[in-house]
Amino acid sequence: MLIVLLIPIASVVMQNMILLQQHVKSYSETVLANEEMELTINITRLLNVIQNERMSLVFYMLTGKNRSQVERAIQNTNDALSHLGEDLNYLLPAGTANQTLIADMRINTPENESFTGLEYFEPYNALNRYVINEIVRSTGTSISSTVWRQFVVYKNLIEAIESINIAAILVLQFMRNGYLGLTDYAQFIRRDAAALDYITSAQNFMTSLNIISRAEFKVMQYWRSQVLINMSAAYRKEGLMEYYVSVTTILNNLQMVQDQIQSDVRETILEEIHSARKHQSISIALVVVIFIISPILVLMIRVATSTIQNYSTKLMARTMELRMEKGKSDRLLYQMLPPAVVKQLKQQRQVPAETFDAVTIFFSDIVGFTDISASSSAMEVVIMLNTLYRLFDSIILKYDVYKVETIGDAYMVVSGLPQRNGNRHAGEIAMMSLDLVCGISGFTIPHMKNRTLEIRVGINTGPCVAGVVGTTMPRYCLFGDTINTASRMESTGEPMKIHISESTKEVLDKLGGFKIILRGTVDVKGKGTMQTFWLTGHSLYEHLTPDMLIPMYKQNVVTEPDFLQII
Repeated sequence: MLIVLLIPIASVVMQNMILLQQHVKSYSETVLANEEMELTINITRLLNVIQNERMSLVFYMLTGKNRSQVERAIQNTNDALSHLGEDLNYLLPAGTANQTLIADMRINTPENESFTGLEYFEPYNALNRYVINEIVRSTGTSISSTVWRQFVVYKNLIEAIESINIAAILVLQFMRNGYLGLTDYAQFIRRDAAALDYITSAQNFMTSLNIISRAEFKVMQYWRSQVLINMSAAYRKEGLMEYYVSVTTILNNLQMVQDQIQSDVRETILEEIHSARKHQSISIALVVVIFIISPILVLMIRVATSTIQNYSTKLMARTMELRMEKGKSDRLLYQMLPPAVVKQLKQQRQVPAETFDAVTIFFSDIVGFTDISASSSAMEVVIMLNTLYRLFDSIILKYDVYKVETIGDAYMVVSGLPQRNGNRHAGEIAMMSLDLVCGISGFTIPHMKNRTLEIRVGINTGPCVAGVVGTTMPRYCLFGDTINTASRMESTGEPMKIHISESTKEVLDKLGGFKIILRGTVDVKGKGTMQTFWLTGHSLYEHLTPDMLIPMYKQNVVTEPDFLQII
């Protein structure tokens, strides 16, 4: 049972562990993305200073002007190389120091008026290609979808700046020499188209980026068209400075946009790191809380389960006791009222009075009960009556009869109600009466060993009304002249004889087998004279002699009332 209750707790723990693992992974990826972005920024910064130095050298070698700018560019490159972090050392050629990097390209003036710029600056170009590949390699493995769009713009700008830079070198070479060789011309076409593609792609991902509409770009477009013709143009040397300024301005603007994207990406990544750290901390706290609370919950569940089991055990015991007590109360109730009437009362239904066309009533009383009571104590009378009525109760169980009540020494039984049984009611009462008279033969009064007890029995058949009377202590009572006549049959009878009315005789004659003799005419109070009869036996007893009839009463068995046994 406890294992079943632990399944939800284990599920919650597992769910939070998985969630914690996801948050830790997200935090690690975000931190790695931040490190990769920092590395990319440092590499891009080195690339920018190398590109600036290359452009300054080209302009100086073509015009012999701005030597100071070349010196500043070289110094900036030296500073960038001197501050190169350990994570960028792999960019340096093996065995090369910072200050000696590409030192053979830093010359005063070109010796040849018709030099080829790309060939001369090929070490720059090779280094830049390598650095750009490292930028692409170092970023994007852990980048999130949030900054992916910005990173695409960032990468396109890096490629566009490099392509514009190389294309500008070829334009400056064209402006100096008046033409481009076939190899340089093909290189210009490729770089010029690549630059336009990268800028267009960047603008598709960042609509606020506006380069083509700038005035400087129009200057570049003019000389681009001249290079595409690849023929000597007028004022080409005079326009060299203007073109150089325009290209430099555009490149600086692109680098500013690049720096802004770097700042935005870093800010976004830092926000993601903060959010990932927050979720990771919350997940860790939840897991810790669950691990702390789980033993307490298990203990509480165990205590609750034990309490419930104990309560269930006690409840089952109490239920059994309640059922036993209910059984006792039902048995007592069935002794007080007929079972059919009890069922109606349990259903909270009102039990209406009912008329029965034919029932048979039995009355008996003890002969000389007044004298016996006068010479006996109250306890002796109670013990005597209890012994007698227990004997009667055991006999009537064999017959379809209902014991109505006992009042003093009077014993009243009826057949034919509340369940009708046709004409069998008279036969049931008659056979019961014969058994009762036979059963008490030789009944000795317990406290009077020399005196036997005798009864008078009266039986009458006729209609009556029966119903439950009272609510506090309800009783099933019978009403009608039939009951009065039965009582008169008993009071006018003789000891140890069964006195029956003419109506009972008629029913018994129909049933057959009963031995009945005429008593004669009897004056019955309230009824006048009536012809009555004695019931003496039944054909079932013809083969039995008086010696063979064994009384049911046992001389040495005296039964005390239940309340005395309890005391």
